[in-house]
Amino acid sequence: MSHYTQEDFMRDIEADFRNARGNKAQKKKIRELMERYGNSREEIEAKSSMGEWFEFVLANGDALWEEVRREKLAEEAQNKAYDQMKARIEAAKKTREEDEVVEEDEEEEEVEEDSAAALKNSLTPHTPVQKENSFINELKKTAEDDRFGIAKALNVQMGEKSNMPEFDEENFMNVMKPIIKKHEGIVLHPYVDTADKVTVGPGINVDANDEGVEWHLLDRKTNTLRKLDLSKAEDRAIRDAELAKLKKYQKNNKKGAGFFTDITDLRITEKNADTLYRNRVQGSINDVNAIIKEFNENLGEQEGYIEPFEKQPQNIQIVLIDMVYNLGRTGFDWKQTEKKLESGDIKKIGYPSFWEGIAHRNVDEMLKECIRNRWDVKFAARNKAIQELIKQTPESWTKKALKK
Repeated sequence: MSHYTQEDFMRDIEADFRNARGNKAQKKKIRELMERYGNSREEIEAKSSMGEWFEFVLANGDALWEEVRREKLAEEAQNKAYDQMKARIEAAKKTREEDEVVEEDEEEEEVEEDSAAALKNSLTPHTPVQKENSFINELKKTAEDDRFGIAKALNVQMGEKSNMPEFDEENFMNVMKPIIKKHEGIVLHPYVDTADKVTVGPGINVDANDEGVEWHLLDRKTNTLRKLDLSKAEDRAIRDAELAKLKKYQKNNKKGAGFFTDITDLRITEKNADTLYRNRVQGSINDVNAIIKEFNENLGEQEGYIEPFEKQPQNIQIVLIDMVYNLGRTGFDWKQTEKKLESGDIKKIGYPSFWEGIAHRNVDEMLKECIRNRWDVKFAARNKAIQELIKQTPESWTKKALKK
């Protein structure tokens, strides 16, 4: 591991300052999405494109949207009050008598205009303007005199370099869920997906194994669900018969998930879908860390060492989980292997150059691998969204690879 130098320290302090100013840019992006789709987070999630939702996530939307919403509503109220004041002034102009108390009216008008301006100013959030360059230069001069004192004040850890925020698993689960929902869907009945696999919930393949799936049977007459007890042969037979109805569609399927609502009476609950999602994401995190461990053991000394998933920037975390969630552990491996398809053709799978790009902390290498290994034409929008996410990698991350 490299040691935390004074140069590292100064770069991080400058980045922290710029990030504080960047809060304004984040709010601006969230505000743009609110203007386009509505004031609630749910409206933005439901109506935005995948790329726009990524922008919302990376703008720290979950943490800032309520604050932005309040500011937007306050500004709208302020503008409404100001417009009403102006309307009263205009009405006074039209109704005043031309020849009587002209001077008094003019004085009153001036007072009312001043009142309207005062009202607007009182409702405008006060945001002091900082002189960035002079502030940073002053900070650098102070740091040169006493860098450890500044570091202590700003809670910067000296010694081994470790300035990424602590990984919050619950927060990450909440961030990923709408992304997975947009890409995989969360469907409460089994269906045949575009890869001809029987799938349920948040993209869970149940062809070979439905462990963790709590099947229910829909009674269409009463519109009620009965949970199947798979310890009983009778209920296992019901499940198998229902799933068998889907098998004839498992070749070049062109039907959407909604088509299968009327084909089968099997259902799962939203609670079970959420559990399946969380288990799958946790499994994906484990898969990513296993890939990183193997990469470091085999190529770390040659290419540079990759930090664990929990230490990666959030946009890289999202990319890694979205890809392994979709491709699986083997499909997204650090080494390339050959897979024999049902047609007899041989397909090469794996993303070696992508993982080397992460080791090198080189955004262009990561983008090149994504562009070269298109997953499938059906995933063009998803692939594009992933590329846009990679482009938003923090500049502070793209530095020399770690060495043991």
